[in-house]
Amino acid sequence: MVWTCYIAMESQDYRRMSSSSQPTPSSEDPTNTPGSDAFINLMGSMVNREDVTEVIATQKHMLNRFEKTNEMLRSFNKLSSNHYDEKIEQFKNHTRTLLDMKRDLEIIFKRIKTLKTHVAKQYPDAAEAVEKDLASLEGADQTEGKEM
Repeated sequence: MVWTCYIAMESQDYRRMSSSSQPTPSSEDPTNTPGSDAFINLMGSMVNREDVTEVIATQKHMLNRFEKTNEMLRSFNKLSSNHYDEKIEQFKNHTRTLLDMKRDLEIIFKRIKTLKTHVAKQYPDAAEAVEKDLASLEGADQTEGKEM
């Protein structure tokens, strides 16, 4: 049925073109033979106009639905793009914050290390006692962590 509709539509278009103000085709033109006209007329008569009208109406309805769907998808994509841009900006800000915090912590740990070495030089006995206490506390924390 699709091919017959297509041929019927072509034959109507051809008839419109041939009936317009174009010069009459010469006898060399293969589309202007009595056999091809008869075939086109026969194919055109085989097409049920109601079916063609129903197919066209269904196609228009589907086109309308597809256009609405495309518009909804465009809207969704636009909203998603805006949301994505906002989240990317937030992610960049959070990444910068984390990098700043890391840099600050590295500076703090370096200062603590230098303070430890100064304290260890000035008070070697007290520094050694503190390190023993810290080692015993760390050992206790590790055994508690294994029990959980």
